[in-house]
Amino acid sequence: MTKDEKKAAVEEIAERVRNASGIYLADFSGMTVEAVNALRREFFHNGVSFTVYKNTLIRLALKEVEGYDGLMDYLRGPTGIVFGIEDPVSPARIIKDFNKDHDDVFKVKACVIEQEVFDGSRLEEIAALPTRKDVMAGIAAAVQYPITSLAGVINASSRDLVNVLDAIVKKKEDAEAA
Repeated sequence: MTKDEKKAAVEEIAERVRNASGIYLADFSGMTVEAVNALRREFFHNGVSFTVYKNTLIRLALKEVEGYDGLMDYLRGPTGIVFGIEDPVSPARIIKDFNKDHDDVFKVKACVIEQEVFDGSRLEEIAALPTRKDVMAGIAAAVQYPITSLAGVINASSRDLVNVLDAIVKKKEDAEAA
């Protein structure tokens, strides 16, 4: 790799780190080509990317971006980087599900969510967090609930009014019939 290629790679890594909402460093050694391809497909279908870089290039890139110094200790041995762009939690769920079927062969060394570094041993906790889509659905439901409740109250009030009017009409009819 030439000096210019290394510089371009460092710039690419730094840019991807800046744009990512979640970053996962993982040891992929011991994985078969079929397993790697299956994991890459799953990442791709969920808007997540997985790339392998040399640790020295990753170190240089992380020095250019503030807040990622905590990852330096994890850059030993084979390292692949998973970038979650839109949702920082979805890569954790994908990795967790993948590892269930593949004997934990994709070992997460560390992850970063909102520039906070977590050890890879906390993958289960991170995977249990709600995704961005889940949070947005909860907000939408919370906003929609008062409107739905108001519509229910209005419907109930008009229904009750109709019932009262029916009762009055029936009472008058009974009085006239008697």
